Amino acid sequence: MAENTDLLFNQIEKSEISLINSNTSLFIIGNGFDLIHEVPSSYYKFRDFLEGNNRLRNALENYIKRDDLWADFEDSLAHLDDNAMLRTTNDMVDIYDVKPQFDEDSLAANFFMAAEAAIGPAQTIMRELSGEFKNWVSTLKISNSTKPLADILSNKSKFINFNYTDF
Repeated sequence: MAENTDLLFNQIEKSEISLINSNTSLFIIGNGFDLIHEVPSSYYKFRDFLEGNNRLRNALENYIKRDDLWADFEDSLAHLDDNAMLRTTNDMVDIYDVKPQFDEDSLAANFFMAAEAAIGPAQTIMRELSGEFKNWVSTLKISNSTKPLADILSNKSKFINFNYTDF
């Protein structure tokens, strides 16, 4: 058995699967099923899909505090960098010249413009990520030549799929 201490469950080799009848077995398919079928569906490919100068990609890479957010993208999304957001707010306060002035209405308007500009990256992530991810997934194609599990799975096999792809 191939063991990996980083995994919750141990991976097994295909040769370790002994089936009496694949039509009566339940297969649970999770992460990696698409990759083993050579579908270019790693999160690095999603990053590339977004291209280098994309507003969403810039927001993700500048406001999520991870050394490599694409390596564990799902977990990385939970690590929005609030300090970076505060730095942006301070920068925007300077840009919009929010300083005590005689006109309190002007001061408030400039402050709210600065705050709105500072939260822009978080709003970009919330508004655009789901749609861009769906767009990317819709471009993924399965290779008809790569079928590493063909001798285990049949058309009558039952399975539960925990992947975001539908292969």
